[in-house]
Amino acid sequence: YNAVPKICIPFTTFDISITLLSACFLYCVRRLGQVILVSQGWPADQEVTILGAASIAAIVHSTTLVPGLWFALRSQPYIPSSKMSEHPEWWQHAVTALLQFCTGYMIYDGLMNIIVLKWTNGMTASDWMFFGHHCATAFYMTSARMLGAGHISALICMFLGEATNPVHNSFMISELALTLDHYNGESWLYFAIEVTFCVLYLFFRVILGPIGMLYITFDLVFTKKGRQNIPVALKVLWLLMIWGVVLGSIPWIQDCITTLQQHLHSTKNDTEL
Repeated sequence: YNAVPKICIPFTTFDISITLLSACFLYCVRRLGQVILVSQGWPADQEVTILGAASIAAIVHSTTLVPGLWFALRSQPYIPSSKMSEHPEWWQHAVTALLQFCTGYMIYDGLMNIIVLKWTNGMTASDWMFFGHHCATAFYMTSARMLGAGHISALICMFLGEATNPVHNSFMISELALTLDHYNGESWLYFAIEVTFCVLYLFFRVILGPIGMLYITFDLVFTKKGRQNIPVALKVLWLLMIWGVVLGSIPWIQDCITTLQQHLHSTKNDTEL
């Protein structure tokens, strides 16, 4: 982090060097992913391949980010509204790098994989929802950095949101692969990844997610530090965003439950036969 030349927003001292580097790096990963997929028989310059490569970049992002988030959260007290200055300098640098790295992903993914990729054929409601999610996430992380407080609440949200991302994007790649004729025989792999994703997603979004959001809400609203360190207007925005994500997960939760029920029913029928 300290070795990277600092690039600040003009006329400010707000550093965005890791953010820009992250966006460029992940775009390069996506381009490399396209090359790899094409070498494996995926069609060149087709949306299915671009989406598959975008999932590869997402996996690289989350597998890099999540261990860092785990270490950062485990090494300091869980006080969502604490000030950055209350923590050791090395930890401040590590957390700033993590926040910038994730912000860079949101900028890259929002621009290249949503706006640029989808704009020509028209943005769907789902596309706008994902773009809005990326904007809200980037705003949350950036505002916490600018305020110098609330960063642990952002880390908790990031960890709970990104922990299932590697399996989720592996599932998306396998789903895209099934649309290609020469991968139709690999449906068993799709089944294994799909079931794993559904179980993990339900665990994080039904159990851990709401618990984490309730803890953040309690800390921001009812504790002395929460009232002193986080302005009311920003607090309201943060809470609306995190609970919006929880509520926005409901359709995915329902899909995962339905998928598991279908597989369970299918397995039961096969056993009876």
